[in-house]
Amino acid sequence: MQTPTVDHRTPTHDGFIWKEPRHRMVDAGAVRQRMAEDIGHLVEDRGDEAVIDTDDLIRLGWRPEHVRAYAAAALSSLPAKRSSRRRRAVSPGEMAATFACLALPAALIARQILGV
Repeated sequence: MQTPTVDHRTPTHDGFIWKEPRHRMVDAGAVRQRMAEDIGHLVEDRGDEAVIDTDDLIRLGWRPEHVRAYAAAALSSLPAKRSSRRRRAVSPGEMAATFACLALPAALIARQILGV
């Protein structure tokens, strides 16, 4: 197993930590991963309709160069929120009524085409 570099998360008895401060990180993959975690925490704190801008990331300790280079990639790596809406159950009667409503115009069009 490979020893993690300083820019990567390090396991401890309390979980994983980032030993290197944000402004000193240089590994592109680690920067994207940590910035994605930061964006995820900001969204959790502010809600699903959160507006997060570059100033928020700079306040957390990221350099402006980091934000310009990696924020878009970090944001795109976040998992998409799945909709919790459930489909409404349709009764057999509703289904039959829907098909009947669709069948009537089709029958009328067929009659016009055939000239009946």
